[in-house]
Amino acid sequence: MSLLENSPNAKLNKKVLDRFLSLPQPENIVQVEYVWIDGTGENVRSKTKTIYFIPKDAKETNHRVGCLEAMQQAASAKPWFGIEQEYTLLDMEGRPYGWPKNGFPGPQGPYYCGVGANRVYARDIPEAHY
Repeated sequence: MSLLENSPNAKLNKKVLDRFLSLPQPENIVQVEYVWIDGTGENVRSKTKTIYFIPKDAKETNHRVGCLEAMQQAASAKPWFGIEQEYTLLDMEGRPYGWPKNGFPGPQGPYYCGVGANRVYARDIPEAHY
């Protein structure tokens, strides 16, 4: 038995994913993905963002220049900041999807920024709606 066969994703109806993946795709919308090695140094994580143009080159946009200036001025304090947008998929009983029925899951890997359909609970859902 493969790792994928033991995955909670194996129980999902793949016809739903196929339907969404067969929809026409717009021409000037792309996904950009940031991939990093997690804090343990053993696993890969990723986040994906949709942009509504095909990037041709790097540009100074938004408030990144001002942010860089502020970070440089405070460099001796070694500042950090982060921005995230998260959502939680719930099962029919209102528990986070993939969590054990009588308890809590193990480390974040299986359900937070994980990489791979055999490692991320309900990975087909964000793949289909993205």
